Amino acid sequence: QPWGLAQGGIFSRHLLTAEIEATFYNAATQHFRYGTFDGNETHCLRNTPKTKITWRNNFVLPLSRPYETLYNQYDKDAQKNIRRANRYQQFVCNNVTVEEVAALYTAQYGQLNPLAHTAQMQRMIAAGNWLLAQGFGFVQAVRDANTNSLLCAGLFGFYRSRIYYILGAPTTDGRNQQSVYLMLDSVIAAYATKASLFDFEGSDIPNVALFYSKFGSINKPYPCVHINRLPWPINKLKS
Repeated sequence: QPWGLAQGGIFSRHLLTAEIEATFYNAATQHFRYGTFDGNETHCLRNTPKTKITWRNNFVLPLSRPYETLYNQYDKDAQKNIRRANRYQQFVCNNVTVEEVAALYTAQYGQLNPLAHTAQMQRMIAAGNWLLAQGFGFVQAVRDANTNSLLCAGLFGFYRSRIYYILGAPTTDGRNQQSVYLMLDSVIAAYATKASLFDFEGSDIPNVALFYSKFGSINKPYPCVHINRLPWPINKLKS
């Protein structure tokens, strides 16, 4: 599974039946002896003798309603933190590069995600710059009004009326000033009634999942498929 790709699996212009999905994944288990990859939220998969299916969280927020309606459906804690964020000397902007977003992510979460220090991040930066150049993405950030320093920044994708929160992080000051609440709220306000869905792209981390749910989002889980056809006893060691 490429790093940064939240969902994969089968994509079709037509409605997929359970039989088609089963045929596809049974073929995959015959072709690959070992591996893990994600499906997507439209799939209805089940465990087989050679596969194990776990379901991963993904929170999405429908944006077809006016911003005032969306805001009123935020969790009370989210509304309180947005009001708190607005009391600080900070402002939303978009004069941030993809490289700056990636550097902020690596500085804050690099210890938890070692891949952030590898060539994978360089590929993510290249993909992000391509998105911006093609009009399929944008950056959003919050800066300190006094020092102009970054408090948080995010890279967002935009395709077929769906917004994806691809990569983002706050600084320590940004976390204390609830800057991410302000950043995400500004994106939701800007695209309310102009896009269909805001896709938070996760998460299975309980605190992050709770944070995303505070915006009135709903969980649309997707399957993670683990194939293990290795010979005994290696299959037990790799289980």
